[in-house]
Order: sequence, then C-alpha cells, then structure tokens
Amino acid sequence: SGEQLLTLEKRYPQLTLFIREVLAQDPRPAYRKGEETGKTYAVWLHDFNVRWRVTDAGFEVFALEPR
Repeated sequence: SGEQLLTLEKRYPQLTLFIREVLAQDPRPAYRKGEETGKTYAVWLHDFNVRWRVTDAGFEVFALEPR
C-alpha cells in the first residue's frame, strides 16, 4: 500500500522509484510476455518480495513481503 511504501522509504530511500524502474522493464519470464493481464508475479528486490500483476495501464504492486 502507499502508506507502507512511505514508511519503508525512510529506511530505503527511493524504493518506489526503484520498484517502478524494475517493473517497467517487465521482469516476467519471456514465455509469459504478451499474456492476459491479471496474472500475479513476484520478484525479490532488496529485502522484499514484491508481488505485482500486469494491468491494462501497466502494472500494479499489491504486496511487499519482508524477507
């Protein structure tokens, strides 16, 4: 959530920007690119498992799970 990100940004400056830049590169497996929206994915960044899904508008992060 946005509130969670604001709290985490105190410890991890520019975390939001970092997540956006990584997801903008579409880290899905190559065989998944071009599939329907809505499927969920996860990627480890820093100390977090970032859970996200592809949407019509790009992507949506729905969870940050600590390692």
